[in-house]
Amino acid sequence: MLISKRLQLVFLLIVLAGSAFILLPVNVFSNTDLTVKTTHSGQELTLDDAFTLNVQFIWHGDPNDYRFLIPSLKLDNLILTKIGQSIESKGPQIIKSFNFTFKPIKNGVATVRAFQFSYQAKEAAEITSITINEQPLTIFSSSAAKWLKTYWPISLTGALICVILPIILLKTSTQRRRAVRAVPVTSLEQTQLVKLEHLEMQVKARHCEMKEIEELSSIINDYCVLKWHARSMNEFKSTKLTALEENEQKKIGIILDQLEKLNYAGNQIDQEVFMDTVRLSRQFIHQHEPVAAVISA
Repeated sequence: MLISKRLQLVFLLIVLAGSAFILLPVNVFSNTDLTVKTTHSGQELTLDDAFTLNVQFIWHGDPNDYRFLIPSLKLDNLILTKIGQSIESKGPQIIKSFNFTFKPIKNGVATVRAFQFSYQAKEAAEITSITINEQPLTIFSSSAAKWLKTYWPISLTGALICVILPIILLKTSTQRRRAVRAVPVTSLEQTQLVKLEHLEMQVKARHCEMKEIEELSSIINDYCVLKWHARSMNEFKSTKLTALEENEQKKIGIILDQLEKLNYAGNQIDQEVFMDTVRLSRQFIHQHEPVAAVISA
């Protein structure tokens, strides 16, 4: 009877282990008028591979119906190397895409832990959040991954024997939970500073246009709303701004005044004023950057 139960346990673990090689399907869910679709490059990586996660927001209407805020990610055994975003129209359908690229740190288990996307509908005061499910991964060394693809049935059986026998013989032993060391994550300040750097490089190559002013306004507005937990920029100006130190109020006040002048400049855009606003924005955001942006598991 005991042998039969052990064989059942072995068979169950073989089935579960075999299922680890099957990729999860695309995750699609809806929230009010938005449909959210997530896809990824696979659940098994080598140390030389990059893991990509794509999050799409799909709706019918106008591209400006929603404003999206970049989330802060929590990662285990992964480093965020790139963030990209785009928007496209397919007839009445609008698709807003966010692309995240990660690199594994070491062999073992890695996870893109649950994180939230926040967005604000056009002319709406409140900010809505959507939680994206966590994405578990398995990391192999390059040589181990190549060997497993060819000999995975043998390696799986051997691994199961090595794991199961000690469990059966030592039923009363307790498993020790392994601590996952803290890994660096991208802070809000780092995300906005990267955007400002890219924007500055674009404008240096040619004359500033209205779309660059709109992008700069979006960077500053998103930072103020997220940093001081305001529901909108109007709320930040009316309640949060007055709570800052006088020196801080002056700095952000100058930035907002110059942005307002640029927005009303029309075809008479002053390139020097724009570059000065970018410079002041970088200084303001940089001074609020945390000394060490890490999250412990």
